Amino acid sequence: MLAEIHNKSYEDFVRYTILANKQIVESGTNQDFNKVLKTLVNDIKVFSLTEEIKNILTETKNHIREKPLPFHDIFVDVNFFSEKITIQGIWMGDRFSTQTTRGFPIGEKLIRFYLNYFGDKDKKGFWMSVSIPLFADCKGFWKERLKKEISEDDRDENLKKLNEKELLNLFKRIQLFANNFLDFLNHPDIETKVMKWHNNEKRISRGQNPIPDRVSINVKGKLYRYIYEDIPDQQKSSPKNSFWVRGHYIHFWNQKRYNRLYNLEQGKLEEKGYYKDKQGIVCKWVLPYIKGRGEVKKKDYKLKQRGGRR
Repeated sequence: MLAEIHNKSYEDFVRYTILANKQIVESGTNQDFNKVLKTLVNDIKVFSLTEEIKNILTETKNHIREKPLPFHDIFVDVNFFSEKITIQGIWMGDRFSTQTTRGFPIGEKLIRFYLNYFGDKDKKGFWMSVSIPLFADCKGFWKERLKKEISEDDRDENLKKLNEKELLNLFKRIQLFANNFLDFLNHPDIETKVMKWHNNEKRISRGQNPIPDRVSINVKGKLYRYIYEDIPDQQKSSPKNSFWVRGHYIHFWNQKRYNRLYNLEQGKLEEKGYYKDKQGIVCKWVLPYIKGRGEVKKKDYKLKQRGGRR
């Protein structure tokens, strides 16, 4: 499940990106280093999430479908891990999408992260950059792109150490979380505020790392009460054998088919448990909740890509 937020996740992401660029590593000049830092910071927006928000986004199923990004580049300060793998922070956007990025067409929306593999007791670990599709099928990506690269590219022996099943499940968890996060930002009870750092030029000139724009998330209304009041009350009143019951998103994309829903006034929609997101799409978020009594036990779910559309 998700680990604690690490404040330096974004800094690590930037440094790994620089290290992954061989020209910069070989030149070793501050000018190149600063140039890349400035480029990465200019457009990106960094989000930090509370533990309560991470929990409900982790425990919600969703249909993976393309949707607009609120910003050109997004970095979410959240960690994923499995037995031997840790991922500190995920980036979303199309900045790194080129024909040379493992076969992705230019402009395809990607999730990019740096995978830390700890290996066996007597073996040294390693880190590597990974890009997966934000909206396309992860299983198809594995079979058609990454698996082919593993079998043909003898330069990267590290890839062959990774367990296919473990890696694919991790990819699916990250993709699901990213899509839930985008839907979460589109909820009418969510407000965001960009906090800019105005003296990055001076920081760079002094040899300091630039500070990216941070985005604060303000949860209000019924969603706030549910996340920060109802869920904690459920946890307090559940002393044994309790567990999360997963929620799920439903999007009614076909406006013609669901014209009755689209013709309802906002108040009527809310009475029936629906809402319109910031893109005008009618949605229903069946929120996850805690069932049973006792210490909450996390469950690991194998996520499945759902076909069809509503």
